[in-house]
Amino acid sequence: MTERSPQFAQIEAFVQQEFEHLRGKLQPWAGFNYGPLRCTDFHGKSISYSNLKFSGTPRQIFWQFIDPFLKDSVTKSFEYAAALADRVGVDRSAPLADTLRLTEGRIGSLYRRIRQIDSHLTEGGGAPQIQGMIDQMVRFAQEVRLGWLSPAETTSSEVGGEAADDLSNNERYILQALRQHGKRMFGPDLWKKAIGITEPNKHLMANMKKRGLIDNKPGHGYGLPGWP
Repeated sequence: MTERSPQFAQIEAFVQQEFEHLRGKLQPWAGFNYGPLRCTDFHGKSISYSNLKFSGTPRQIFWQFIDPFLKDSVTKSFEYAAALADRVGVDRSAPLADTLRLTEGRIGSLYRRIRQIDSHLTEGGGAPQIQGMIDQMVRFAQEVRLGWLSPAETTSSEVGGEAADDLSNNERYILQALRQHGKRMFGPDLWKKAIGITEPNKHLMANMKKRGLIDNKPGHGYGLPGWP
């Protein structure tokens, strides 16, 4: 896995603060069945319920409530990391990669907390599946990260040091998928994540290995050179 940047601790503290704030936003909903609910949505609109069952519209609003706050916190986290890198005069790629790793895990934790609140309020009444929500928000974080990379940084950090013009689209997608995943992947899983199919092109993978873009450790899968 990519090594942490020297700015990791500062970025971690910022991200942790943002996600603690998000968890606090959920707390009024946890008491929905026990008294009046009063809170404010991302756009400043007041939300107020009392003497209602947690179902229908209130439940739907609850499941939509955190997303704009979460996107804002993710965006702020990458803005912070990019500004920090610029301030100390280092390449943005490593601090931004730290930010992605830190946000990815917390995104999953936050949605699991939402599901926990829902399950408690409905006494286990069939909470929506959250994996798709997590995946969608992680993709949003990945896109935000790429938006803060300069063209030069994207070339060096996203495609393993080989000029982007020398790579096919599939090679680019494979390298990007590995960097986003952060650890080794077996062929079918890698191709599913990168390209959307589960049958790897063995010739292409062999060619990428020959050129030093990737390697393959038996029993561990494909990764970037130097990965454990």
